[in-house]
Amino acid sequence: MFPDFFRFYPYFDITCADPISNLGLLTFGTNRNLSFQWSTTSGNIIIGDTTAFIQVDQSGNLFHFSFDVDNGCSWDTSIVV
Repeated sequence: MFPDFFRFYPYFDITCADPISNLGLLTFGTNRNLSFQWSTTSGNIIIGDTTAFIQVDQSGNLFHFSFDVDNGCSWDTSIVV
């Protein structure tokens, strides 16, 4: 489960008219030293697989892992685009 300071950034369906979708995690009220890792088994990440925000150009299952470098806590989740 993600802590309260994480929120998924809205994304839009991938269509022929709009073939790229932006999504990511917003962090609120924190100056944490976070690392990010995105992966997919069926989609396609075109930008940002080690940042809070990514761009994808193919629908699929996306997996996100965050790690707090300062305290060692980690969080993971998945989303379908």
